[in-house]
Amino acid sequence: MTTIGVVTRGERGAAFVRNLTGHGYRVAVADRTGAADMAKSLSAPRILILLDGSELDDLLAELLPLLEPGDVVADGCASRHSDTGRRAAWMRGSEVLFAGCAIAGRPRTIERGPSYVVGGDRAAYQRLLPLLNATAARFQNVACVAYAGAGSAGHFAGQVYEELVAAEASLAAEAYALVGDRKILQAWQADEMITEAAVPKDQPAPIGALTVTLPEIRAAWNAARAVAYARAFERLRTAGAAYGWGMDLAAVAGAWRGGTALAGRLLTYAREALTATPDRVLLDDPYFALALRDWCPRWRRVVCAATRSGVPVPALATAAEPPVTTSSVDVHSRLLR
Repeated sequence: MTTIGVVTRGERGAAFVRNLTGHGYRVAVADRTGAADMAKSLSAPRILILLDGSELDDLLAELLPLLEPGDVVADGCASRHSDTGRRAAWMRGSEVLFAGCAIAGRPRTIERGPSYVVGGDRAAYQRLLPLLNATAARFQNVACVAYAGAGSAGHFAGQVYEELVAAEASLAAEAYALVGDRKILQAWQADEMITEAAVPKDQPAPIGALTVTLPEIRAAWNAARAVAYARAFERLRTAGAAYGWGMDLAAVAGAWRGGTALAGRLLTYAREALTATPDRVLLDDPYFALALRDWCPRWRRVVCAATRSGVPVPALATAAEPPVTTSSVDVHSRLLR
């Protein structure tokens, strides 16, 4: 078995190493200062996984003369996709295979099995795939691993993932402020199969009587979430076309279904829709279009009621801008008028 070289510091790297060793992999670990010596000690063809993002350009420049054609370097840091694209272009002439790997999750998730979304050389991905499949989270017994596309597609997907996690957290906080009951929101999240849902710890401030019902608040929350997911996948689609990555949206949706803060029912529906019709805007899929048609009137009432009661709901109020459908543009542009 090939010894995997890991350059790391901090909790995320330590959790990843424990995951590898727990699955029987031999691992050589070094910090930034010992990375070159570790690379020299490994037999070709090497696999190096970099989880220390400090001075990454300098580290790659130091490692590259020590590596051979066919060796794999995977950047598992939260690198900006523009930096990953530049590094991929620089590495291309060396015949060393380079991949950018977005590893989702907190340390405890990484140790028990994260989601991996990989971009870069497909040959690098193929070399990494047995390791990723062994250590990833699983959803319905399928490893949560995806090849997003060429270049820096993996790290761009990682950036979009973080934005979507932030959107989910904001919408949960606003729903909690309207409902005022942690258990109700947790029950909704459990019903939506959100396994690592974040519920704000602070009790929301008491508000005056709202003229909307709990089912209406839930419909507004789900509608805003659906639009947030649609916007995220349109960002992936647009960037994939602009950079020529060949972004596989269905694969990304599938990988996010486990080992992430997004695991839930919407991702399963998104994956099915993007598999069936990859070129169609997500909210034009029959499931999403019909659901949103049902949710929209209640969404509007909730936002208006919250505004009248002085409850700030910026995430709920702005989720429909800009429009993310073709057939339903008028619905979304008029939603909150």
